[in-house]
Amino acid sequence: MAESTTTPNVSFTSYAPPATLGLYLRQIDFLAPLREQVKIVQKTVVHTPLDKLTDAFITILAGAHGLVEVNTRLRSDPALQQAFGRTSCAEQSTI
Repeated sequence: MAESTTTPNVSFTSYAPPATLGLYLRQIDFLAPLREQVKIVQKTVVHTPLDKLTDAFITILAGAHGLVEVNTRLRSDPALQQAFGRTSCAEQSTI
């Protein structure tokens, strides 16, 4: 029998409790009311205003003392981003 040479797609995070919460919030579609009610007129290049609000929310849950910590806490942890359904994170200066 041939042995598989591919590795499983496993992600690790330093923030397990917020990641677990993120998975649950995605399951119950927690952000649905925000998607319907929050309409911010802003030019969207890569990330929508709702994406930026989500990034700020995740950063706060990860224990940041301010949005200045987005790059060190959230951008450096793709598993935490994935737990909330994000594929990438907005730059701290644009949130």
